[in-house]
Amino acid sequence: MARFIKVAVSPQVDSGTTDGVPGGANELVDSGQNFLTTVSVGDFVHNTTDNEWFTVSAIVDDENLTLDAVTTGATSVPSGKAYVIYDGDSNNYTDQLISAEGVKIVQQANTQTVTLAYAAGGTGTDVITITHSEINSGTSVREAVENAILDVHSNGRRPDISQDLAIPSGVIVTGNAIG
Repeated sequence: MARFIKVAVSPQVDSGTTDGVPGGANELVDSGQNFLTTVSVGDFVHNTTDNEWFTVSAIVDDENLTLDAVTTGATSVPSGKAYVIYDGDSNNYTDQLISAEGVKIVQQANTQTVTLAYAAGGTGTDVITITHSEINSGTSVREAVENAILDVHSNGRRPDISQDLAIPSGVIVTGNAIG
């Protein structure tokens, strides 16, 4: 009997380190980039240096983006900050299956990770970590994972099945890792 949670993961579309000083609030500047080719309005920007999230509201040119802050208090991405841009179009997401069998605990490890711990035989534990954009309020990704696990195990389900993970609005999953 195999039961899985199906997780839609947003692909990375670009990354770099800012090298220009934003001319105002809600900007990202990186000379030598090709944003007109790689980025779309609605994509998610993660300033990994300061752990701040934005969405792309406009692509000014190949080297300049206008952003809308997702993280409270974030205003722009100053020079010298590392960033990663994730696809905001859910049609481009990749589905990954995560086992819903043998889960011992689901934890919201921090504002951007949920861990699922599994019994691994003996005294060991296997852990899967789901990384996602930051949540400022509302339903947590942990609650969404728990609900998907409960739903896939509910009565009347066929033995081999997957359940889509209903991620809270405005949150994207950026990866899964076994560790």
